[in-house]
Amino acid sequence: MGFVMINQYLQKIKTGHSIAEFLVLPRFRRNGVGSEVARRCFAMYPGNWEVGPADGGDSAYKFWKKVINDVTKKNNQLEDGLFVFKVEEEK
Repeated sequence: MGFVMINQYLQKIKTGHSIAEFLVLPRFRRNGVGSEVARRCFAMYPGNWEVGPADGGDSAYKFWKKVINDVTKKNNQLEDGLFVFKVEEEK
């Protein structure tokens, strides 16, 4: 269905996680799979995050903005093309 790589290569913050690669196969797109996978990644690694949508990818930007706004209740920043935010640990 897809592929995700998470790393700790960060540009704006000192500690946390980043999505290095994120791919959902075309036949699984637009049915919530990508959003669910992203949410699970954030839940697995609570704390600070940076996510940079693919360059020139308007649909990628819209996807990440929606997911990150939902996860953070719009408590995030866009800095030089990177979403910077914190995910609280689930209780």
